[in-house]
Amino acid sequence: VDCCCYFEMTSIADFKDISKFELRDIIDSISNQINHLEKSQDELLLALNEEPDDEDFRVAHKENVGVLASKRQTRELYKAHLKEIDPAYYMQHYATRNESVETTTTTITGQEVADSSNESSAGVYL
Repeated sequence: VDCCCYFEMTSIADFKDISKFELRDIIDSISNQINHLEKSQDELLLALNEEPDDEDFRVAHKENVGVLASKRQTRELYKAHLKEIDPAYYMQHYATRNESVETTTTTITGQEVADSSNESSAGVYL
């Protein structure tokens, strides 16, 4: 499977047949594409600063905003599926700090206490 275009050829409804290994590759590929687009956006902004009237730069930048939003949304859908089928890998590689805290259980004086998602994300220090 060519992971670089597989996610574009497959509807989100059909991606449940993708193995967790293919899913990881697809997410990495989308992330790489996003990184390259973000770099291009930075370069376009620099070019627009130098040539503010260049319509081609302005149009390219505007189009990339939509492409980036779409790729980020697609990546999040794949990550959500990965979280379902391979939660340990997801938690290690993609979970935000808040997600990690919500799923962590701490033992204090013999009692297990689950961290609350209502608590401040600043953390508690002893």
